[in-house]
Amino acid sequence: MEKHSQKQEETDVQQLTDSSLRQQIDNVFAAIVQLGASEKREKQLNEIKGKTILSNSDFATLFMINRRSSYTWRKRDHIPYLKLGRRVYFLWSAVLPILESKLIQD
Repeated sequence: MEKHSQKQEETDVQQLTDSSLRQQIDNVFAAIVQLGASEKREKQLNEIKGKTILSNSDFATLFMINRRSSYTWRKRDHIPYLKLGRRVYFLWSAVLPILESKLIQD
């Protein structure tokens, strides 16, 4: 019985974390759109917003940088990333703090 309740608590915490992360993503994207994103940019952002992890291309689009700059950020340890085979991915939990800091600076 105790194992079951612990597992349920872990599931509840994960759902709360996912919900909180999704809310943060929505808030950041709303701020970007308020800054005056074009229709094309807004469409790109909406496509990215629905993803659970970001590809290198998504990351570059989100930060409005080229893929080479993304490579430089990774090599200089500016952003944590996952590498599966030859593909590079970013977690929202790593990207959001950087994105939020960029919004505050601008």
